[in-house]
Amino acid sequence: MDKARESEPDKRYESVEALHYDVNRFLSGYSTTVENAGFLREAKLFIRRNPAPCIISMFLISVLVIVTIGFIDQIQTSRKEAEEALEKDLMEKATAEKQLDKNADEALFLARRLSEPVYMNPKVFKESIEESERQLEYVIKQKPPMDNISWGKQVWVRFIMQDFKGAMKIIHENPTPRNVHSLVPLVKKYLSNTNSEGCFDTPVMCELIKDMYNSYAYQPKSIIYRMLIYDMYRNRSTEEKIKIIKTLIELKNGLNSVDKINYDPTTEALEISGKNIKALRLMGGDDQKFSFVNYLDPKKLIIKDTKISGFHGLGILNVQVLDILGLSEFKYFQHCKEMNGLQKILVKPNQLTNKQRKLIPNNISIIEKPGS
Repeated sequence: MDKARESEPDKRYESVEALHYDVNRFLSGYSTTVENAGFLREAKLFIRRNPAPCIISMFLISVLVIVTIGFIDQIQTSRKEAEEALEKDLMEKATAEKQLDKNADEALFLARRLSEPVYMNPKVFKESIEESERQLEYVIKQKPPMDNISWGKQVWVRFIMQDFKGAMKIIHENPTPRNVHSLVPLVKKYLSNTNSEGCFDTPVMCELIKDMYNSYAYQPKSIIYRMLIYDMYRNRSTEEKIKIIKTLIELKNGLNSVDKINYDPTTEALEISGKNIKALRLMGGDDQKFSFVNYLDPKKLIIKDTKISGFHGLGILNVQVLDILGLSEFKYFQHCKEMNGLQKILVKPNQLTNKQRKLIPNNISIIEKPGS
């Protein structure tokens, strides 16, 4: 109304219609032309004109904002929980991998130690090989990488135990286990020959030993004596064990090299003779010192008419009495100290020189008897 009462004509409304227009806008709740209303003024007037819709709209917007904030908070919470779960899972996986590596290391450490002299004790060896098998089985169940050595070691252990079905199961899961490529063909060849007790009958065992000894690779030869130690607990007769010992002696010394093998169960004495026999052990490595005759576990070993020239040809013996009365060529006693439990050596009078006697430990008695 101030504009309508201006004293200067130029500042007043140009016409009644213009005044009427502003009055109508004012009464209708709109801004007038003289106000030069800004956004806030127009918004305020709009709300006055439409109070109910505006209240509803603001309520809906408020709800939307609250829901949006809640949704964002939920997303952030879920993301945090997911990150924590992932971190926990990674930590558990890392822990499991460390435990797996530890178990694998323990199993492999035990498996490698099975060639040491202490493990030539049949009972200790049997318990150790079975414990190694259990540890390796746990490792394999965790599905380690295919190039993990545990696969091959489990084949190696089960081969020694004559568990060729178990070895074949590993080969099916991992066709190329490390370090046992030369054993795989033998597992496949003899898989169907295992008997109801899970091992091999004596004729099959002899053929397997021949194949192992004649293998192009070193490994089959190197585990023959381990198989023998474990096999000592099998239910084989004395005659069957003698047949296996004869097979081994002839593999080492030549066909028909054995003239006689007798075992007296009363005295637990084993007698071996054969003019072409030079050794009662397979090879010369440190892990090949196990003597064939230990397979029968005699208390006394009588050797006659052979070309065995010293303890290096006998290998490590578990006998208590060694009779070399019939060995004129037996001269080398350097390895005598390696004999487990040896108590007496029977020799002819004047068979030993003073130098040879000094090589024999004091705990071993030298008994001179007339030779036959």
